[in-house]
Amino acid sequence: MTLEECQAIIDNGTFDVVARRDLPRDAKSLRSMLIYKRKMDSEGNVERYKARLVVKGCSQRKGLDYDEVFAPVAHHATIRVVLSTAAARGLKVGQMDVASAFLIPEVEELLFMELPRGWPSDLPGGDSNGTLVARLNKSIYGLRQASRRWAERLSSWIVSVGFTRSLSDPCLYVRDLGEHGQFYVTVWVDDLLIVGSREVDIVAFKRLISAEFPMKDLGRAHFCLGMRFCFGDGWVTMDQERYVGELLERHGLATCHSVLTPLAPGTELRPADKDGSSDAECDQLLPADKALQFREVVGALLYLVTCTRPDIAMAVNQLSRHMATPTRAHLAASKHVLRYLRGTASMGLRFERAARSEQRDELVGFADASWMSVALTSRSVSGYVFTLNGAAISWRCKVQSTIATSTAEAEFDALCCATRESMYLRGLLQEMCLQQRQPTTIFEDNQPCIALVQNPMTSHRTRHVALRFNFVR
Repeated sequence: MTLEECQAIIDNGTFDVVARRDLPRDAKSLRSMLIYKRKMDSEGNVERYKARLVVKGCSQRKGLDYDEVFAPVAHHATIRVVLSTAAARGLKVGQMDVASAFLIPEVEELLFMELPRGWPSDLPGGDSNGTLVARLNKSIYGLRQASRRWAERLSSWIVSVGFTRSLSDPCLYVRDLGEHGQFYVTVWVDDLLIVGSREVDIVAFKRLISAEFPMKDLGRAHFCLGMRFCFGDGWVTMDQERYVGELLERHGLATCHSVLTPLAPGTELRPADKDGSSDAECDQLLPADKALQFREVVGALLYLVTCTRPDIAMAVNQLSRHMATPTRAHLAASKHVLRYLRGTASMGLRFERAARSEQRDELVGFADASWMSVALTSRSVSGYVFTLNGAAISWRCKVQSTIATSTAEAEFDALCCATRESMYLRGLLQEMCLQQRQPTTIFEDNQPCIALVQNPMTSHRTRHVALRFNFVR
């Protein structure tokens, strides 16, 4: 297997072998290593074993070995909007994977690399005993600029074949097919979701991109970024059941008893005492190994919230405030969330075609706030969610940056955040040719807040937030 992977790198022209004595005086050869990993399928079974040559980019020098490194990926909200549109309009969704994406673009800098331990002896540089190094012609995994070079290479090609790059999300590409509707491509590094109304258009695009890059056709989209997709007549679902199962197994809760809520009613997670003087067992700081476990759980839960589980957003928001100094009470609360996931592992998002055409692709928002709910700081928590075609496409739960002096001010802060998000989503939908026919409705349950939005009035209690009033109006 290692020989095949290394031979593919040589055949790709990734580098040339040169004598170490010929290196420029200021050149620095980067160390490298071979990484072995297992590729899993959607059911968690081993699909194949693979080896990957990785350079240690941590030793690169800024300004000499690299410059800009940022590379965009598709927003999760964009992926959900695309799948929602597929459900509402009966679109086909295909999936492709780029083989060794980071080995495709050429590098602009003069870079040298040490050949790794375990490099096959019958390949160039295999018996050099350190006298030969590799001069990189193309990018390689581990380089700081590798992802940026690949993103630029792929984006320029997609635009060259007739697609328009979205301004709202630079990893969404749209093409107008006339009477056959719109054709969408979303990109997450080397994973592509291809959406169109006709199978023949998807097949044609797959052939076109396969002629330019080494691609793997995964057929109909079914598993991507840890999310499982299921399709039916007028509906699409997405969930992370496998991800939840692995999380529970990793923390020894695969067979635990489930609970009905993410956190127990009335739970208030307080920060640890700075001096550690509390005598209560639940307020005692965790030892290092348990603190690491807590951070691992919260990190995994954050990815669930980001992708498909808005129902645990508030609970995870509370847990994530205590990453630095977790206590036993915080660890117990994180396990309570895991027990909730045990009973709702298959829960996800389900997008459906609306019964009435005027409700199709209608964006609806909800905003709310919890006043002075953060212990000790007296800050409030904002939350909003937007739905499209029957399920949530965007949500957020966040501690407010300022202290609200009234419930109306706290609610208005949440409404302001929701308004900003609605503007972004409307722009995204417009670029996808899903123009909103009516103003977006955002539901708010605080009457003083509603009155302040509808009426141009201020008082001594609201003058300090007048700018946000005008923005929402």
